[in-house]
Amino acid sequence: LRYAYPDLAANYRFLSGLAVLLPSAIVGIFMGAITDTTNRVRLLGVASILWSLSTFTSGEVDSFEVFSSMRLCLGIFTAACIPPAVSLIRDYFPPAYRSQANSIFLASNYIGCCISSLSILFIKNYGWREDYEITGIFGILAGVAVLINLQEPVRGKWEEIQKERD
Repeated sequence: LRYAYPDLAANYRFLSGLAVLLPSAIVGIFMGAITDTTNRVRLLGVASILWSLSTFTSGEVDSFEVFSSMRLCLGIFTAACIPPAVSLIRDYFPPAYRSQANSIFLASNYIGCCISSLSILFIKNYGWREDYEITGIFGILAGVAVLINLQEPVRGKWEEIQKERD
């Protein structure tokens, strides 16, 4: 990366941290409200595709400015995934299993970070661009799988079932 973009060494801390985390924090606040008023499966699938497309594009471009904007997009689109995912867990799982489902979902972030550490082996053999591209392709496929395979559940389904029992 350093040789592909001369400005990278001077701006690496910004691109690896603030450029992703600040837009993610800001957009994340609004995504909760959007999640409450939209189809969560579509939101999750499209956000996953856009997140992965920005990752893929990062490996394709030869412009530091475009690379930087893709990092900003990454922060925005990752923030768009968490609220609909948590909301879907609430409606897919009954209360007795919800904590376990949320734990698995939250653990996946850390598991993903651990697995991503292995990407250094891939980068060593094939290069950083290919790492971004392959990661982006898998993410796009995952987003498409969400759109094809998940259905929007009824909101508050388990609360309604509980009311009927009482």
